[in-house]
Amino acid sequence: MAKRQDSRKKEEINPSVSARIEIEEARRNGATVLNLARKGLAELPESIGQLTQLQTLELSHNKLTVLPESIGKLSRLEGLDLDGNQLTVLPEWIGQLAQLRNLGFSNNQLTSLPESIGQLSQLQDLGLSNNQLTSLPESIGQLAQLRNLGLSNNQLTSLPESIGQLSQLQDLGLSNNQLTSLPEWIGRLSQLQSLNLSYNSLTGLPESLRNLKILKTVYLHGNDALGLPAEVLGPTSSSVFTKNTQPARPGDILEYYFRLRGGRRPLNEAKLILVGRGTVGKTSLVNRLIHGRFDRNEKKTEGIRITEWRLRLHGDEDVRLNLWDFGGQEIMHATHQFFLTRWSLYLLVLNGREGGEDADAEYWLKLIESFGEDSPVIVAMNKIKEHPFDLNRRALQQKYPMIRDFIRTDCEDGTGIEELRRAIERETDRLEHLRDAFPASWFTIKDRLAGTGQNYLTFDAYRGFCERHGEGDGQAQEALAGYLHTLGIVLNFREDPRLQDTHVLNPHWVTNGIYKVLNSDQLERQQGVIRLSDLAEILDPSEYPAGMCSGLSRLD
Repeated sequence: MAKRQDSRKKEEINPSVSARIEIEEARRNGATVLNLARKGLAELPESIGQLTQLQTLELSHNKLTVLPESIGKLSRLEGLDLDGNQLTVLPEWIGQLAQLRNLGFSNNQLTSLPESIGQLSQLQDLGLSNNQLTSLPESIGQLAQLRNLGLSNNQLTSLPESIGQLSQLQDLGLSNNQLTSLPEWIGRLSQLQSLNLSYNSLTGLPESLRNLKILKTVYLHGNDALGLPAEVLGPTSSSVFTKNTQPARPGDILEYYFRLRGGRRPLNEAKLILVGRGTVGKTSLVNRLIHGRFDRNEKKTEGIRITEWRLRLHGDEDVRLNLWDFGGQEIMHATHQFFLTRWSLYLLVLNGREGGEDADAEYWLKLIESFGEDSPVIVAMNKIKEHPFDLNRRALQQKYPMIRDFIRTDCEDGTGIEELRRAIERETDRLEHLRDAFPASWFTIKDRLAGTGQNYLTFDAYRGFCERHGEGDGQAQEALAGYLHTLGIVLNFREDPRLQDTHVLNPHWVTNGIYKVLNSDQLERQQGVIRLSDLAEILDPSEYPAGMCSGLSRLD
């Protein structure tokens, strides 16, 4: 019994002996997992490199100051946990562990990382918190599979641009460093769900943070220069994790910050208006351009169809086109004056089915010139295979210099579609007001107003809405209403003396109501005359109450 107790004491005094025994046993058994955590180890024997089957090696919470080079021979290793040791160097041979998926190196004394870390192409989790890192190698951007990157509690003053290449990154921990700013490339981390930047020295935030659409948590506590109050920041990360409290919504935090900051950013939004008579194929062109499809039996557009079209210009600039497809019915033409706007791009669609194409082009070009001012126009000569035709291009262009291009198209076989797409992208890029800088509060109002779900509100209510979301200046509110009308996001007719009292309106609500009135049996029976009292019979009163019908009738 005494000898057995002496043996135990020796193993306790010399943990490396115990480790050698466990390593030898693991070698004999072809073990895939070896747990040497919390053994009090100050060193490891080179024999650990003989564990050729090993996939997981737990070495956390020991007293290791160096690692044997033989670990680099563990070619099947997928998990290596070295948290809580006294290591000052991550050796170059770490790059040999090509199958490594999880590497824990937190709570050590690292001051730098080797370039070879970029060779760990399968790495998904990299823990480097609680070290003394002052910089990171550019090669870290080669970790294409990385999901989680922990860098909290270091001494980082900047981040390498290559981190912006980590397209799979979901969790980025950078709390308790010495960062004074964030680079714009942070917005390229499209899969990021959690971003911890607490207790740095940030003096500002980049606009690109708003590109992180699936971000679930952002922690910015302890960055006093940002001017974010506690009630906006919400619970700290430790409170969320330990007390299971609900974190603040990133969108709310960023919205408050950019509204407070009053920053400006490019609008990058415009209106594309399709005009032309019925059956010329406007809707088919829309479907071909946006969805890449064609349906010979496509239902004709009734009223106005509004579609959002996302374009990418110059490879990295996102632009939104609000595409308005007008119904071609003759009875609708009189209402175009209320929806044809300046600063827009026009697509005039013609075909040769009935002849008289030059006269038809003149009719629409005069209308565009009257209400769209000098907005650019692309002329699409559609259904060109079915009904070949041409126009007196030179004469039309001399008379209407806003014409930018004539393009032959056919939706059935795709003729000219790519050429038309390129022309639209080119002319969108050239739109004078496309990149007008909007105050941050205007973006908030624009997005919130479009998402209210309300069909109408009074202009006074609109003013109150603006004030609640950061824009209290009356002239600015009116200017924004004009912009939103031009963009086709809401409709407001304060510049028209007939409609000065008309409210800010949902475009779909307006155009659907007008279409129902203009195509009603009453209009036909009464030979084009509609009384205000008739609207209650034509329109659903729950959707179009009497108080709103008078304004709607002035648009007919």
